[in-house]
Amino acid sequence: MNLPKINSGWISAALANLESWLDTVHGPDGYYGPVVGMRGQSLAYCGPGFDWRYEGLLDGWAALYKTTGRAEWLDRMETACREIAAAQLLNGAYRNSYFEDNPFEGGMPYEPAMMAAVCRTRSCLEAAGRGTDAIDLMIERFVERRLVRELWCKSLQTFNNWMQSDFTNYSPAALSDIMEILIAYADLSHEENYVTHYAVGAAQSILGIQAKTGALAGGIPVSRTKRTVYSPFLLARCLPALRMMAERTGDQAYSDAARLAYDFIIGQRLDSGFPLLIHADLPPSIGPRFTGALANIYTCMERAGFDQPVCFTNDFEFILSRQTKRGGFSTAEGFGLRKNAPLPDWRDVMPCAGWNDKIYALLASLHSGKIPRPETSAVVRHVTVSGKPAIYTEDSNRMHIEGEKSGILFDWNKNRAWAEICLL
Repeated sequence: MNLPKINSGWISAALANLESWLDTVHGPDGYYGPVVGMRGQSLAYCGPGFDWRYEGLLDGWAALYKTTGRAEWLDRMETACREIAAAQLLNGAYRNSYFEDNPFEGGMPYEPAMMAAVCRTRSCLEAAGRGTDAIDLMIERFVERRLVRELWCKSLQTFNNWMQSDFTNYSPAALSDIMEILIAYADLSHEENYVTHYAVGAAQSILGIQAKTGALAGGIPVSRTKRTVYSPFLLARCLPALRMMAERTGDQAYSDAARLAYDFIIGQRLDSGFPLLIHADLPPSIGPRFTGALANIYTCMERAGFDQPVCFTNDFEFILSRQTKRGGFSTAEGFGLRKNAPLPDWRDVMPCAGWNDKIYALLASLHSGKIPRPETSAVVRHVTVSGKPAIYTEDSNRMHIEGEKSGILFDWNKNRAWAEICLL
C-alpha cells in the first residue's frame, strides 16, 4: 500500500504499543474488556468475548506471518482458534458473542465476522503445514447447525438476523461474512451447493436492496427493514464478499455491485471523515467517529482489491493520533458532544478490544519490518460522564473512572470477568 506521507517507523511503534495493550486485556480464555459499541455498551461484564474482536487479530497475525515468516504468528492464530472453539455451543453459536450486548450468545453480525476470519486463518495455517481438524469441525458446526438449520429463511432465500425475528430482517454486513464462510465451507466439504444455493441466495438479497440510481446509487442499507439508512462502515464490509462471489460464480453483477458500493462510500466522505450514518431523507449523522470502524473501511477496501483513495493518508494520520500512552486506541470522537465542550466523553476515550483489533489489522497490513520494544505508560485523561467532570485512568492492570464530585464510577481489574464497580 502506498503511503507517501507516513513514516514506517510510526507504524512499527504504533503496532508495538498496541500489541502491548492487547496483552494486558488477554486473559486465560480470551480477550477481555468493556465494550463501547454503536448501539450501546457492555460495561459490567468485562469477560472474554467471542465476537468480531478476533477478526482483526487473526487477520493481523496472518499479515505479520506473510511479512516475516515467523512461526510465532501461526502459534497465536492456533491459540485464538482454540479459545474460540472452547466457546462454541452445541447449536454452533458462541457464548458471549454479542459485543455491546454481552454476555449473550448468537451475536449478529459479530459471530459471522469472527468465523469468516477463522476461515481465512484456516487457509493460512493449512498453507503453512499446520493441522486444521479442530477448526474444520468448528466451521462445520457453525454452518450446519447455526446458519443452515437456524438462520436460513426459505421464504426469503437468505439468512435471517435471528431465529426470533420471524424471518423479516437481515443484515447485508452479516450476509457478506456468511457468504465468505460458505465459499470456504464449500471447498472444505466439496459441496458446491453451499455456494450455488445458500451464498447466491444471500448475495441476491443484498443486490435486491442496493440503490441503483439517484444520489444514493450504490448504497446498501444497514438492514432489510431500515431501507433509508446507510452506514459507510457496514457497507464497506460487503465489498470483499461481493468480489469473491463474482470470482466464484463468474457473475459480473456482483463485481458491478461492489464497484458501485465503493464509489458510493468514497462519495460520502466529508472533510471531517465518513459520516456515521447516511439517510435518504435527512442530513447525515456525523458522529461519533469510531476509530476502529474507520480503519476497517480501508482494510475492507484493500481485501476487495480496490485502490486506497487519496483520503486514506489523512484518515490514517487521524487513526494514529488516537493512540493512548498505554498503547490502546481511543474508541471514538464525538460521543455526547456539546458545542465547544472542553472535555471528551468517557466513551470516546475508553479503548475496547473489539475496535482495536481492526486497527491492529490495518497496522499489520502496512508493517514491513521488525516490531520494536513497546514504550508505554499509564493514562490519565480528564473526561466527562453525563456532562460532569471525571478522570479516566488506565495502566497495565486496571481501568478506572472517578467523578470529581461523585466518587468512583467504574473500576475494572483487567484479569476479572466483571467490573468491581460500574455506575456509568
